[in-house]
This record gives sequence, C-alpha cells and structure tokens, in this order.
Amino acid sequence: MKRPAPWFVVLFVLAANTWHGTARAQEIVNLEVAAGIRANAAHWGRGTARPAVVIVHGLYQTYSFPTVTRLAETLAEAGHSVLTPNLSLRVSDRRQSLACDAIHAHELGADSREIGVWVDWLRSRGHAEVVLIGHSFGSLNVLKFMEGKPQQGVSRLILLSLIDPRVETERPGFLALRGAASARMGRRAESLFRYRLSFCDRLVATPESFLSYADWTVADLLKLLSIPGVGVDVIMAGDDGRVGPDWAERLAAGGANATVIPGADHFFDASHEFELHDTVLSMLSGERN
Repeated sequence: MKRPAPWFVVLFVLAANTWHGTARAQEIVNLEVAAGIRANAAHWGRGTARPAVVIVHGLYQTYSFPTVTRLAETLAEAGHSVLTPNLSLRVSDRRQSLACDAIHAHELGADSREIGVWVDWLRSRGHAEVVLIGHSFGSLNVLKFMEGKPQQGVSRLILLSLIDPRVETERPGFLALRGAASARMGRRAESLFRYRLSFCDRLVATPESFLSYADWTVADLLKLLSIPGVGVDVIMAGDDGRVGPDWAERLAAGGANATVIPGADHFFDASHEFELHDTVLSMLSGERN
C-alpha cells in the first residue's frame, strides 16, 4: 500500500505547477485494458474546450520517453487535455520500457486495441473530440487501431516519424528471419526465438509477436492511411536515418498531409523540438489542413 505524500510535498508540487502556468497537476490513471491486464497513463486535465490528445509512445517504450513527455507538456500548457498511455505489451502495470531480451508475447493488434480503452475513458469525461498522436512505431499502433475505419470521437491523426518498412526489409538477413518466423507459425511453434527489429538486435519473441510488427510492406501501411472522415497528418524529420529519403513523398502520395522538419532526427531533439511542437499546435488549431 502506497503512503500518501507529506502535505508539504503536495503543496510544493501544486505550487510548481501553478508557477509554470498549469491549472491542474498531472495525474496517473490506471485502467484495465484487457482481461487481467492493467495499464497506466499520465493525464493532464485541461477541460473540454479544446480537442483532447492521446500520445502513443514508440517501440517498447513508456510515456516517460522524452519525445512524448515534452510534447505532452507543451500541448497541456496550450490548453489541451493530454493523455499519454503505456501500452501494456501484456505486462500488467508496466512502468518501464520492455527490454529487447525480455519475453515478447504481445501482438500489434492487441497492443493497438488498448488505445480504444483510453479514448473511451476521455469520452466518458466529456471529450467529444480526440486527436491521436503516435511517435515512430507508436504511429503504426495508431493506424492499426483505426484500421481503415473511423472510431467514434477520433477526428484526426498526427503521425511523427512514421516507420518505413523498406528499412527493415533491406537489412542483411531480415527476410530470412521473417521467412523462418512465418514457417514456425505454420507449424504452430509457440516457442521463443531471437529476432532483429528496429534497434533490437537480440529480440526474444514468439513468431506471432515478431511478425505482427515486422511483416509490413509499404502498400500495407499506405492502405492504413485511408480513413474515411479522419484527417491524417504526418510529420517527418529531415535527417531521419531510419527512413528512406523519399518516404515523406510516398506518404503524401498515399493521401497523408506530409510535413518535413529540415535537419531534425528521428526524435526531434535539440532545437528541432520547438519546431515540432509549433507544427503540432498549428495542426490542432486548424491552421494546417
């Protein structure tokens, strides 16, 4: 059982938030996102006058990842209610990033469906309009959740550093790994194996888990960008070594509103962070359509 913070700590936190111009302190929300699985989300409540925003972290990360946290703080200061959930990855009450060599038995579809629990929670609190933002593989989670159909209350998607499937398929040995995983699935082999995916050179996963994140083509991803009645914006980094040089153009051809921030890396670090935040705010305000 957690002990309540001393009264002077509570007052200090509230005073610090007030000094920074925020009306209400951040809270952590804990919900059941699947049978027997609970997950946490950081929440900045700012009322319902502006669209609420859900920001989904990248591959195996948490809401504490700097790209997510700093963007959330900026949007909250601008008056948006913001929710940054941890995808459970089938680990109940997960609070840390999931190591590559941990057991990965979760799948993209189930991971992405958890987003709906958080959207429903916001709508139950009076938010009629919700915008989903994903970073890196989190953008893939957002697209998978939407799956070509509008979800009630979701009006817009903003996808940051959306993955380029060609980067994985061009890695030496990747196609062989993917083929071996497909063969194991055909034999219904449920054991754990070692794979490579993104920054994980020694990923320990079931074939189903690996393939759900790795078995993507450009055509598959572009198909997900077409969602009736929902605007899709993509913000790419000009110096993102994790995507092909023509990726933004391919996304625009697929129907997304693509914006490139010159000089930025995959995480929009340093001074490019401010340009990212300004771009997102202008999209939320309707200045970019």
